[in-house]
Amino acid sequence: MKRLGLFLLMAAFLAGGGLWYWQSSERDLVLDLASRDPDVVMAASRRLWEDSREGIDIGPTLIRGMQHPSPRVRSRSVLTLARMQVTSRADEAAALLADPDQGVRIQAARALRTLRGWSTPAPLLRSLEDRDETTQIRVEVAGALGQRGEPAAEAPLARIATDPSEPLGLRQEALGALGGLGAETKAPLMAQILLDPTQPIRLRQAAIAGLAKLSGPDARSALIVIAKSPEQAIPVRAHAAASLGCQGQVAEQALLRDLVAAPDQPLLVRLAAAQSLTHLDMAPANLVDLIRQGLRDPSARVRSEAACLAEAARNPDLEGDLQSALDQEEHRRVRRSLGSALNRLRQDAEMDPDSALAR
Repeated sequence: MKRLGLFLLMAAFLAGGGLWYWQSSERDLVLDLASRDPDVVMAASRRLWEDSREGIDIGPTLIRGMQHPSPRVRSRSVLTLARMQVTSRADEAAALLADPDQGVRIQAARALRTLRGWSTPAPLLRSLEDRDETTQIRVEVAGALGQRGEPAAEAPLARIATDPSEPLGLRQEALGALGGLGAETKAPLMAQILLDPTQPIRLRQAAIAGLAKLSGPDARSALIVIAKSPEQAIPVRAHAAASLGCQGQVAEQALLRDLVAAPDQPLLVRLAAAQSLTHLDMAPANLVDLIRQGLRDPSARVRSEAACLAEAARNPDLEGDLQSALDQEEHRRVRRSLGSALNRLRQDAEMDPDSALAR
């Protein structure tokens, strides 16, 4: 009798396990992706990832989700499409820019920054130029077009960048995107915004970011003018000086060295110039002294830049200075920069067989 009971118990256990396996294998992955249970979402994502690793095309599954009646399912499906880099389905993601649900359109626009595999830019250009569309979507689309280097976007991006009635965040993204396009013909337009002191500082800094990606004389001369002009706002000058290290041209290197060596220049500008030279593997002779001066500055912005420069310099002589600064620092962002620089120095020391800290 006891044996019969054990047999029945084992049979029930096996049957239950088999039923659970059958139920789990029959689950709808696209519905699980939209579940409000994080464990269910994670399990579905893992299953799709494993299928993809095994060479199974997960595109049809996610496309089915992107066509589902539920906006939540559509949104999660296009998000997963981007996370798993199913670039062959970028056109289907672009089609969701016309979705009636704003949340779905936002996720589709974000996904296109990553996918960048669409066959036609038309859906993105329509969203970019639709002034009734939410700014967040237009910003994401502008960024996607810039990252893709889409030539057809040059004219609308230039219009947006120069239109004061457009949202500031969108104008900033348009300037950066023009740089991503390599739009040398738009460099004078971008330089005009940069050189105009009445423009918002954030917009001028976005113009610097765009111009830094260009190598033509209009772009480079505008950055040089700003970097060396004492009449310009210090944050704008510092941003321009930091950007001059992107191309490594001889005339720019001379200016950067002059800025670093001049004690009458704002410390933020000198640190930015030193950052550029360090990026070019031309670290200035006074680099350590400059960083130490920056770590003691009253401005949190300057202290943070000094910490970032110390991380780039990777000079073990600065470890004590960084630790002392970290012990006294109260500003969260600066503490984060100091901690990152210290970690980098200590990792370098652990990998150096001649270091006293080597294990």
